[in-house]
Amino acid sequence: MPYFKLPYWKFSGSLIIIVALVFGPISQTTRVTARHAGGFSCFLIAALLILSAFKAIFYEFVTDNNKRSKAQKFFPYCHQCLGWTLFILIGYHSLFFLNLFLWPAAKITVSLLITGILATIGFILVMVSGLDINKVLERKLFRSAYSRHLFTIVLLAFLIVLHINI
Repeated sequence: MPYFKLPYWKFSGSLIIIVALVFGPISQTTRVTARHAGGFSCFLIAALLILSAFKAIFYEFVTDNNKRSKAQKFFPYCHQCLGWTLFILIGYHSLFFLNLFLWPAAKITVSLLITGILATIGFILVMVSGLDINKVLERKLFRSAYSRHLFTIVLLAFLIVLHINI
């Protein structure tokens, strides 16, 4: 699908899917699904970190240039797929519970809402810093972009722990 090669098309398509899911009927099933989306997102974030560690180990031990060149396409593709899946899950989870807060069908505390919004903003910062990396690679400024991406990941982890424990 040539339309989904650009980040803003991926963002728009994901947003349409999220809005369609959120504003569907609010029932016990959708509430449980939204909670699972938040929990599943944490596991996918861990999978992204494991993938990054596996990539570093792979490049350390594999010396075959053919395998390394294939891995240079494979690892970023997997990282991007997991990232966009996370965007859909986190967006669904966030908008669903924001919808429940605005039109109450269940009690949601203000502190839970605020920490959730902060965690969502943290994830958006991770995404934006990750989108910059591909462009920055061409200009040989990799370290600063990579450092920003890592810093926002640490910030996101802190905000998620804060959100879960409130």
